[in-house]
Amino acid sequence: MISGFILLDKNQGMGCRKIDNSLQKRFKTKVGHLGTLDNFATGLLLIACGEATKLLPLIKEDYKTYIAKLKVGVATDTLDLDGKIIEEQQAPHFSKDTIVQTLSSFLGKSKQIPPAYSAKWINGRRAFDLVREGIDFDLKPIDIEIKEIELLEYKYPTIDFRVTISRGGYIRSLGNDIATRLNTIGHLTSLRRIKVGTYDIEQCKSLDEVTEQSIIPMNIFLKEYPTIELSEVQFKKAVNGAYLRLDNVTSDYCFVSYNSQIIAIYFKSDDIFKCYRGLYHASV
Repeated sequence: MISGFILLDKNQGMGCRKIDNSLQKRFKTKVGHLGTLDNFATGLLLIACGEATKLLPLIKEDYKTYIAKLKVGVATDTLDLDGKIIEEQQAPHFSKDTIVQTLSSFLGKSKQIPPAYSAKWINGRRAFDLVREGIDFDLKPIDIEIKEIELLEYKYPTIDFRVTISRGGYIRSLGNDIATRLNTIGHLTSLRRIKVGTYDIEQCKSLDEVTEQSIIPMNIFLKEYPTIELSEVQFKKAVNGAYLRLDNVTSDYCFVSYNSQIIAIYFKSDDIFKCYRGLYHASV
């Protein structure tokens, strides 16, 4: 079974689930992704294949960086260009200083209301499904943190900006909030994710370029966790999910292998290691 991770540069107009399905057919293995991008958005998408899908929760993605284009004066129901126009007005011309100061006002921790058209779960249903069915619901504000935000270009009526935001933050909502703080309306016309945690867009391949050679082995991708080669006795324990004593391992997690084959990933619990996920069929 093919197992590992892919750093993909997503094209505009293709949904993440369709990308998963395409790769699943190509490699004949299960495929999943971390951090959904809207159809209109492009950029870095983390893909897991085979046994690596079990390790998605371990990927550190506390902060993500995006480049966005906000068009002021026009609002859509989805807060992006794929939505229906619900309001138009003559937006004022802003000075560069006004935009810079407005963007800077979003730095730090705050609350954000997710878009109604989002994949948020509401009583067991996706928010976007409820909207399409005309069902009323309330979206609770979420905690976000904006680490960096800067103006890249302003050509009326569009504002290009770059932002680094905590996991779970919505750039569509941020664009709407920026327009509101500028006393106008707006929506995003483009969005590109260029960084997730330590992973950068420069490392990515397009969907057409991805081959088996593009798949990064699990222990190479999650290089912050060491790989420990087991003895035969330890191997027999590991394949049954038994506890292990691993001397001189200081990391909270580690891969264990036998004959250079990844067997499982273990986590530290007091003075022993317990099995987090078995990866017996991985091929790396």
